[in-house]
Amino acid sequence: TLPQKMISKSEKKELDYRQVISTTTQTHVLTVPRGESFKVVLCDGTEVWLNANSNFVYPTAFIGDERIVTLEGEAYFEVTKDTKRPFSVQNETLDVQVLGTVFNMNCDKNRQLAEVSLIRGSVKVTGKHDEGMIVLSSGQKAELNKSTKQMHVRTFNTQLDAVWHDGMIPFEDATISEIVSTLQHLYKTEIILSPDIDKSTYSGVIYQKENLDSVLLNLTLAMPIEYTKNEGKIYIKPIKK
Repeated sequence: TLPQKMISKSEKKELDYRQVISTTTQTHVLTVPRGESFKVVLCDGTEVWLNANSNFVYPTAFIGDERIVTLEGEAYFEVTKDTKRPFSVQNETLDVQVLGTVFNMNCDKNRQLAEVSLIRGSVKVTGKHDEGMIVLSSGQKAELNKSTKQMHVRTFNTQLDAVWHDGMIPFEDATISEIVSTLQHLYKTEIILSPDIDKSTYSGVIYQKENLDSVLLNLTLAMPIEYTKNEGKIYIKPIKK
């Protein structure tokens, strides 16, 4: 059996294997429970943020000409570049191969879609059951439907898929309408904008909070808007001068 670690709420939320120097390796299994997240720094410096309900299988040291890990669940990867040793993330649905890049992967066994969202760099995504192979460019997402066995690529704000790992929602030269659209996607709440809302653009970072009210309150401090709530919907209008 493989050495297995179950994360508890009380311990430090990071493991670092960069100091491991060995000619042999062990394979570990890291399990992250509901409501938690965890960071692993692999021996090559690759950083992996694991979301809740995820299992991650990885070696304590990479030996040979490949770097292979296995994921069930969701993780955000910042892979250390090594042209001589490709990095692969595998599971029963997808195989993702990279040299050095940043991407988010969601292969939760309870979801209909397996997804790979490329933040920066290039990755090759291959279906494990003859669904085909796709090479992604930055800002693209590969979606594999487990029922239809079809894989598609679409352009998407892939930064949204990675919000969970650092709690930040970046935006640049975005209108209030575009920012609100992002918040609707993240919080699954209908937000209705007044037709005369300000058309100016804004750049910055919103820190994701547990509830949408906290985020909206911060927006009202930075933008000329106010909001009200009624029957589960949120209404935003400009502040009257």
